Amino acid sequence: MHRKSAGFCALLTLGGALVTGNASATAVSATAQLFGMSQVGGPALTFSNDVFTQDARTSVLGDTFASGSSAQDILLGSNPFAESSWSAFSAPFTKVGTSVPGSASSMFQWSFDYVASSSGSVTLDFDYNYAATILNLTAGDKAGASSRTDVLLDGVPSSEIERFYFISNANGDASGESHIFLTFDVLSGQHGTVTFTASSQGFVSAVPLPAGVWLLTSALGALGVLRRRIA
Repeated sequence: MHRKSAGFCALLTLGGALVTGNASATAVSATAQLFGMSQVGGPALTFSNDVFTQDARTSVLGDTFASGSSAQDILLGSNPFAESSWSAFSAPFTKVGTSVPGSASSMFQWSFDYVASSSGSVTLDFDYNYAATILNLTAGDKAGASSRTDVLLDGVPSSEIERFYFISNANGDASGESHIFLTFDVLSGQHGTVTFTASSQGFVSAVPLPAGVWLLTSALGALGVLRRRIA
């Protein structure tokens, strides 16, 4: 999917698909997805060697993990639910939700190699969607929802560009479409790796969860395959 994805119908996912089995129950949902990636400047890059690392987890069904050269559609549970998939938009898509006490998280990491046709400065545009929503927060409940996207160049931490959105213990919605622009210099024939990660998380609990719960999606991303191609 080294191209711009068509169709703003994807915006229908914003804040959508909240679990609504009980209209008066606290309900949370979160989405992080990639609409498309395109090169907007610099010498042409050739892309190859896609690697997909995915994870979905709920407090009821545990964890499902996949990694390889083909993307999977992981759909886990119904309430709570977690999704890490590709086929709906031909791009990384994560979504979670629950309206019962419990938690869910999902992660999709897409890594690919590039080769530069000549020397210069390159810019890649990652067009992404985020949503974090809490509805009907009930007295005594604690709830949270978060959406995270980041881009990493050649596995170098200092190159990471991260976007993190969250709602905690209050009714609300943080959602929209935005862009991450990754700009870097290349030499003719240079090889490298770019990694995009999307992750979503949500929970409802009668007691506060440890602060470290918000680090879970970051930890899942760190467990993914970050590859640097050796020229």
